[in-house]
Amino acid sequence: MTRAGSPGPRSPRRAARWHVVGDDTAALLPLADQACLTPHRRLSRTGRAGGLGHPDRLVFDLAPPGDDFAAVRQAAGWLHELLDQLGLPAAPMTAGSRGLHPVVPLDGRLDFDEVRRFAHDVAEFAQAAHPDRLTTAARKRERGDRLCLDVRRDAQEQTAVAPYAVRALPGAPSPCRSPGSRWTIPASTPAAGPSPTPSTRPAPAGGPIRRAEAAPADPPGAGSRTCRADRGPTSPTVAGGGRSCPKV
Repeated sequence: MTRAGSPGPRSPRRAARWHVVGDDTAALLPLADQACLTPHRRLSRTGRAGGLGHPDRLVFDLAPPGDDFAAVRQAAGWLHELLDQLGLPAAPMTAGSRGLHPVVPLDGRLDFDEVRRFAHDVAEFAQAAHPDRLTTAARKRERGDRLCLDVRRDAQEQTAVAPYAVRALPGAPSPCRSPGSRWTIPASTPAAGPSPTPSTRPAPAGGPIRRAEAAPADPPGAGSRTCRADRGPTSPTVAGGGRSCPKV
């Protein structure tokens, strides 16, 4: 088992943090022995040119107000269309509970602040297109019956649940990558029924996220603000790709 250090918060009174690098079975076994049932991982990795301060994946957390997975599927479709028009590869991953995590692989050129600004702009744009169904409100009491497009995981020192981990819930549901095409979403959340046994779960070595990771990209708004919801779907073109703000 090895470890990696990451820069601490900007406050000079707080030191850098150390993280376990769970890159093989020998590293995962002691974590399980310490009751780490649902590992969460950083959105950046060691061994990349940008270092731990530059994420190589962007995660949207689709959090429904209840157990209505149909609303999650609908929101995922809107988000998929938006990302597709922006030229960003993506693949969905069930969260193992009620929601869904669309994952966008990145090439690591941008830092966390730039990636989070882009994710926030995308979420705000989608919310403006469907204000009665989507929200970006952080407080649950402000969401009402709308699904939350949460981008708070796209930040330094934040983590997201790892694929094929086990949730501490009845039936031991497992966050799982889409087993079919790049954007295949199951009809119901894994939390609604028994989780597949280890022998029947899709092999971690394959799947659409791996295929998407083979051609990572950076958000087309690199270095600048992207489509703003208050400017409408035809306002400024995004930097780099030259595409206009898409319709959703």
